[in-house]
Amino acid sequence: MLTNEHVAKFVSKAKLTHSLGSCGSVFHLNNHPIVVPDPIDIALIEINMNTWDSCTHESLPMPEEFFTAKHQPTKDELLFTLGFAGDRSGFHFGHMLSGGTPYLTQETELVGEVGDSCYHFAVPYKPDQAISMENTAKSQPNPPGLSGSLVWNTRFIEYI
Repeated sequence: MLTNEHVAKFVSKAKLTHSLGSCGSVFHLNNHPIVVPDPIDIALIEINMNTWDSCTHESLPMPEEFFTAKHQPTKDELLFTLGFAGDRSGFHFGHMLSGGTPYLTQETELVGEVGDSCYHFAVPYKPDQAISMENTAKSQPNPPGLSGSLVWNTRFIEYI
């Protein structure tokens, strides 16, 4: 599993979990993460084969060619992420329920002293201005829990 170091550092202190698509079970992350701390802020946590094979699921490993060595999208490119905000996650009746937050946005400037442009980029997240495609009156969740989510360059602007 790929996430941020600032998330993975809690593996030994908190119950970080994951699930495999359509399996319905939630698994604890028990393996020690391989981390590169700030400013890279990345972590890999092995999912044991016993866990991977424990149920029928639709999950697939992400092929290496899906990753790029450098973030350099076309100007104004559409970027997509699907994160799992803490506001939409919790244990209920012995099961972890976590609603994903799909989010389409564009890159923005890094603010102040936050981040290093060699390693980071920023996307705006304004839940009060976001438009939900779920046709519900619920507001968008607060951002804690969304970090560690992969960001996909849709390449939409690049190809139009």
